[in-house]
Amino acid sequence: MLTALEKIGGQSLICSWTRRDGSVVKMMLEIRTSDQTTIGDAIRSMDDEEMARRLVPNVLDALGEDGQPSEDGVRDWLEMPESYLKY
Repeated sequence: MLTALEKIGGQSLICSWTRRDGSVVKMMLEIRTSDQTTIGDAIRSMDDEEMARRLVPNVLDALGEDGQPSEDGVRDWLEMPESYLKY
């Protein structure tokens, strides 16, 4: 799937399906360079001042979009490239 995604020039692919028991399974594939820093990596290297300046506004923006995020939503956000931080 990832090779096909690269051939059409895509950057990410999200698949989801519902099992017979009604639970939903989601899978996300993303093309990124191995040296790309994720939001989670950036947070680990931030001091308190940088967190207050960069992280808090981004978290508040993310929370305001669709209400309180799920655990999976937070994990997905932390795995996004650092360039997705707006501030």
